[in-house]
Amino acid sequence: MKLGYNTNGLAHHDPIQAIELLAMTGFKSVALTIDHGWLSPHDPATPVLLEQIKAKLDERGLSSVVETGARFLLSPRQKHFPTLMESEPALVQQRIDFLKYCIDKAVILGSDCVSIWSGKQPADMDFNQAMDLLANRYRAFWTMPNSNKSMWALNRNRECWWIQLVDSSD
Repeated sequence: MKLGYNTNGLAHHDPIQAIELLAMTGFKSVALTIDHGWLSPHDPATPVLLEQIKAKLDERGLSSVVETGARFLLSPRQKHFPTLMESEPALVQQRIDFLKYCIDKAVILGSDCVSIWSGKQPADMDFNQAMDLLANRYRAFWTMPNSNKSMWALNRNRECWWIQLVDSSD
């Protein structure tokens, strides 16, 4: 197990300086929340920043995971909206597109994991219906091409599900 830190706590720091600070503090892993200022899909400077982050992680020997829980990145009015549990297909697709974007960035960074929060169980669904809906929504990820990661592991704890990228040689 590696001691890591989530960049949510460093949202107002320059990303490269934040990673350097974490390495100097002794952390061995960084959970990068893709958000405003941290690899945002809306920022034209993201490709350059992505390469800088990868170089800094490599230089400092830090592993990474990608977090997809940006609070207001997709909607300035509603926290974590939209989620995979929405009823409107266009909203679900917006979240899926963002998650695919995050997975692509994780592959480039060589991240160990992508954390994906599903959203809350709809009040009008029982647990089994919600799990069926979620499983159907996750199918969008099973067909994603990626460079060196060819297996996916779907894991669950009490609060969320996450997808882990696994080398097929493992």
